[in-house]
Amino acid sequence: MRSARSSGEVSKIRTSSLHLAFLAGLLSRTPSATSVADLCQVSNSTVAAAMTRQLFVRHDYVMERASSASPSVYLAFDYTQSFHAGAEMQGLSYSYSSSHQAPKLGLRYASVALVHPRELPVPIHLTYTVSQELENEHYPYLTPSEQLIQTIAATKSLGLQFKGTLADAEFGNKNVVGHCVTHNDSLLVRMKRNTRIEYRGETMTLTSLLSHALRADCHHYAKFNWRVKRIAVLYDSHAVDVLVIWRNVKGVWTAFFLLSTFPQETTLGELVQAWKARWGIEVIHRFLKQNLSFGDCRYRDIRAHQNWADLAVDAFHLVLRVRKQCPGSSWKAAQLQAAQQCLDRVRTAILDDLLGLEVA
Repeated sequence: MRSARSSGEVSKIRTSSLHLAFLAGLLSRTPSATSVADLCQVSNSTVAAAMTRQLFVRHDYVMERASSASPSVYLAFDYTQSFHAGAEMQGLSYSYSSSHQAPKLGLRYASVALVHPRELPVPIHLTYTVSQELENEHYPYLTPSEQLIQTIAATKSLGLQFKGTLADAEFGNKNVVGHCVTHNDSLLVRMKRNTRIEYRGETMTLTSLLSHALRADCHHYAKFNWRVKRIAVLYDSHAVDVLVIWRNVKGVWTAFFLLSTFPQETTLGELVQAWKARWGIEVIHRFLKQNLSFGDCRYRDIRAHQNWADLAVDAFHLVLRVRKQCPGSSWKAAQLQAAQQCLDRVRTAILDDLLGLEVA
């Protein structure tokens, strides 16, 4: 049976012990309060209190996380959902679930990562975003455009260097494009087919632009089996480039469109490579959900869910470190090794804590 301790003694236990214990739980797929409490030799209530109050990762850790990325990275931005788990939760709102093909109750997070065509993706933060119906003074509502613009500005203000921003069609609109053109920010964003642009003095949709970018006339990138053409257009009076990309989907050639505010000297091949690198943020989301229990938080307090998200990103970085130390290792093998390393660190930290209490 776990021995009882006074609240004063418990408060002396270093945050790092609980931090490490939560990480070990996520990496081992046993992140329950009971498992963490047993590992740290504290009560379940102590663990619950830490999760609902303690911010384990501060925003100034962003640069530390970013330091593991390669030079010449791109900033990838997107949303990811954590759907309803638990009897009662704060901050729930409806978001469309592609897997359920219906709106589902859950939490929405703004996700930011650094990606590179030839390197592993690096998450830098995952932030809970409130719906318009639930906004308050502590959680202001931001439109997707405002969220992306704010993220680009905040990331630049930290001094983090990146070649440009990559975003999906939810962010392809006049506000975002206009901001990036005005502030000389390089953006590569997917656009909807019915987006209206001006080409050679004629206003048309991107679908109509296909008549000027027939598949046979586009440059072939054998590596991806894509055919691509860059066309200079006006979008909301801004001079930008549109990339028409033809790809073979299950034997049928279909086109999609990217809008670029990158400098003209940026080669078409570099833009194509950058867009393929954006998939790295999807890899992060999938691994967080399938391997690191992101979305399994059952605490009611919304702060606990933000803490859980921060811890999941930290756990991902531990797996990332192992993969870099052991080139060729799989994500699963790296996770097992990271879990064992973390458990060893927890046990060492607990011993240090106990010795510190005895001395005190």
